[in-house]
Amino acid sequence: MTLTIENVDLTDFTYDESARYQIRFCAKDTGVMQPGRVARCWVPSLGKLYPINNIVWLLHGKRIPEGVTIRHIDGDRANNRIDNLYPHITESTVKRLMKAGVYND
Repeated sequence: MTLTIENVDLTDFTYDESARYQIRFCAKDTGVMQPGRVARCWVPSLGKLYPINNIVWLLHGKRIPEGVTIRHIDGDRANNRIDNLYPHITESTVKRLMKAGVYND
């Protein structure tokens, strides 16, 4: 399934370049996360967990097709600035597409 801003509930999060991981939790106090606190590592949404870099990518209106991962250019998983992220097609997806004759290397 392609992840888009339309099919992942991001209403509880906001992009903030000044935050340590560039994303903040902005919903009501849940006891676990308080409004304004920096969201860390994995973010629950629609009963699933998504890496923060995926949430940042989606908050910028970009899509994540099935078989694509969002990676960090500098390798620093804490640096989730949008200009440090890029889409990467996984090796298993490339193999599947090549086998189907859809992808040529």
